[in-house]
Amino acid sequence: MDYLVCFLITIILIIGIYQFYFWTQKNSFREAREFKATRIDAFFKMRPGWVYVYSGLYYPVIVLLIYVVQDMRQFNYMAISFLC
Repeated sequence: MDYLVCFLITIILIIGIYQFYFWTQKNSFREAREFKATRIDAFFKMRPGWVYVYSGLYYPVIVLLIYVVQDMRQFNYMAISFLC
């Protein structure tokens, strides 16, 4: 039963919280600021296709965290840390 509750909380976090985060990226209230590029940045080229790899791993890893926690108390601490 604990795993079911954790899974439901995780789905709520993904749908409710992270989607709000992505919404704020697309709907800004002021112009975005950019950091000055460094020498290290020149090493890594922008490859937009990798966004699909990142997106494909992001949500499953969050869901897999359910199996890492030892009890509901630890899961609640972890879930609240996602919100902060």
